[in-house]
Amino acid sequence: MTAQAVTAIEAVVFDLGGVVMDSPLHAIARYERDHGLPAGAINHAVVASGEAGAWSRLERGELTVEAFLIPFEADCRAHGIELSGAQLMAYIAQAGVPRPQMVEAIRRIRGRGLRVGALTNNWVREGQREGHRLREHFDVFVESAVVGLRKPDPRIYALVCRELGVEPPRAVFLDDIGRNLKTARALGMTTIKVDDPTGPGTPRADRAAGLRSPRLRRRPLAPLRSAFYPRPKETTMSTAETIRGHAVVMQPDEGPSYWQPVPANGHADPKLFPANTRFDGLAMGYQTIAPGARVRAHSHGDQVELQICFRGRGRVVVDGESHPLVPGTACFLGYDVKHELINESADELVMLWVITPPGLETFFASIGRARQPGAPAPAPFARPADVVAIERALGMNDTV
Repeated sequence: MTAQAVTAIEAVVFDLGGVVMDSPLHAIARYERDHGLPAGAINHAVVASGEAGAWSRLERGELTVEAFLIPFEADCRAHGIELSGAQLMAYIAQAGVPRPQMVEAIRRIRGRGLRVGALTNNWVREGQREGHRLREHFDVFVESAVVGLRKPDPRIYALVCRELGVEPPRAVFLDDIGRNLKTARALGMTTIKVDDPTGPGTPRADRAAGLRSPRLRRRPLAPLRSAFYPRPKETTMSTAETIRGHAVVMQPDEGPSYWQPVPANGHADPKLFPANTRFDGLAMGYQTIAPGARVRAHSHGDQVELQICFRGRGRVVVDGESHPLVPGTACFLGYDVKHELINESADELVMLWVITPPGLETFFASIGRARQPGAPAPAPFARPADVVAIERALGMNDTV
């Protein structure tokens, strides 16, 4: 792109799985390891089955998940792979956890006046009515199973650009799969490869988003860099050096906020977490529990949580024993301690939470809906259908 194109970027398009959410490819690899299959065997069967294969038909919406299982198993069997389609899809469902760093980057990009779209190869289940839980983070949301096209078909890239109201050369596309990026580049889109943010070869400063920083250093993409890395400079030093001299001050209306489903209702407001503190040891925020609502009983298998009553009154039930919650009540909740927060009053109950290692901020983003400060509360809404998979993936146990 020329220097004249520096101001030409008007939209950013995100893949979901492997970019905004954890990668289904990791779940497939884990299934292969757990079931003694050769690495890459399932992907080989999918590719070899071609556009007429069950996987391609699933992503174009020609098959529901339920109708897909038997023909997919047959496709795999034809290439020497015996598997359970239902078990594999359960593994993939566990990987569908949003990355809060990317959700926050999307919020910043939109705040800079750029339009943001999602372009995802996905699928539907029989009787599915609810839209994708991340939909409201985007201006445009294009799903392969809805439009009948799948990446890397050039028509689906043209469609998302058309809906965003931009020409392809004025859009940036992020994906974790090279062949999907190749088509986008051929149409004139600027492309960014998103790597595994936990990979050993990824510098510390890039792990939050999984982006290779040299790509974002290019002048046309400079406006995006501050959205992904809202800090003055990168570092590959130890955690101690990373946070030395670094401070974060968050005001009440700053940072992400998510409406929460029943039975808690209310909203959750992560304030301090690795994406803005550079410290991967803990996260902190507030949860506002609506009158008459509750946080379901649960425990954390490998996390320690502090809960402090900030405002309002209620009860906390810890391993079956009930205790009053009043402003200043402080709770230490170690590994595998079952606890429930209950608001029996007519006023909001606001709890300050701290958790180590972090992860609660990811949970709130995964099950909630984006909230703008001061916006009226939505009608109570149900938890995602895969909430148990999300809970287990984030180390939350004993949920009731």
